[in-house]
Formats: sequence, C-alpha cells, structure tokens
Amino acid sequence: MSEKELLEEELKPSFLRLGDKANSSQSVVLDPSSPSIMSIARVVIVTLILVGIASYLQNVISSLTYLFFLVVLSVFFAYLIDPIVKLIRKPFKFASIERFMPRSLAIGIAYVVVFAGVGVAISNIAPRVIEQGKEFGTNLPAYTKAIQQQANQLNQRFDRLKIPDEVQAKINEKVTSFGEASTLTLGSFVLSSVTFVPWLLLIPILAFFF
Repeated sequence: MSEKELLEEELKPSFLRLGDKANSSQSVVLDPSSPSIMSIARVVIVTLILVGIASYLQNVISSLTYLFFLVVLSVFFAYLIDPIVKLIRKPFKFASIERFMPRSLAIGIAYVVVFAGVGVAISNIAPRVIEQGKEFGTNLPAYTKAIQQQANQLNQRFDRLKIPDEVQAKINEKVTSFGEASTLTLGSFVLSSVTFVPWLLLIPILAFFF
C-alpha cells in the first residue's frame, strides 16, 4: 500500500467525525426545543378565557349573595308582620266571614299600617336630625378650633418632654390619617347604604309571597 493510500485511511475517520457533528447540529436546528407561536397563542387565548369565566362567576356569586341576603330579610319581615296579619283577620275569623278578609288583603292592610307608622316616626325624627345637622354645621368651626388648640397643647407637651421632632411628626401624621380614614369610611358607608336602598324596596314585595 502506498503512502498516499495510508494517508487517506488515516484521514477518513476524522472526516466521519466531522460529518457526525454536522448531522447532529443539523438535527438540533430541525428539532427546536422552544415552543411555537401557535402554542403560545393557544396558551394566551385559554388564559384569557379562564380569566373571563372567573370574572363572570365572581359577578354571579356576588349577585346571588345579595339575592340570598334579600330573601333572608324578606322572610324575617314576613315573620314580623305575620302577627299583624293574624290580628286583622281575627274578627272576621270569629264571625265566620273570613272570606271577606283574605290573607292577601290583610297583608296589604298590614303594610299600610306599618309604613304609615314608619312614616310618622320619620316625620317626627327627621326635623330633629336636620336641626342637629344644622347645629353641627354651625359649630363645626368651633370644633375645628378646639381640635387645633388640643393639637397645639399636645405639641407643647411634646416639647416639654423633649420628644424628638420626628416622633412628633409621626404622631401628628397618625392622628391626621385616622381622621381621614374615619371620614372615608363614613362616606363609603353612606354611599353603600344609598346603593342598597333599591334592594330594600324589594323586601316587602318578596315578603308578600311568604
């Protein structure tokens, strides 16, 4: 065998190894491990659908909670008004003319009596509440001035006790934030009460059927 043939035999394995490396690199390119665009799109669409369903179910559960609470109040209202209904029907029952006072009519009369009593109570209480509100509005500057005086006295006591300014600022900040939080809580309570009024109007209507 000549030297040329021996050299070719020695170089052949190296060429085979290079070919294997090229094939392996090519296989990596042809079989990527990263997800495709369609897979990402499917995941995003499914996620959005699940979020929408969760939001819808949350709204449904919230509405059902209000409805359940409304039904409970209606049953309680019907239980409270039932003695009045029985009292209205009692004379007709003793006279054996109960057919002239059916339960539905007795419930209507009971509603008139109850709401008339509530109206009279509100008409008597409302002027006092309005007067107290006007008086509070008139005295509000005096209350504010008194609070400022109390704050100044508190700062003077801090100065006497040689409390650092940072601590004084923190205490004043806490007091101010407490007042603001109380105001916001009261406002949100009033707003939620106003939005709940239409639901309360349904209580007598639902109680009529119990």
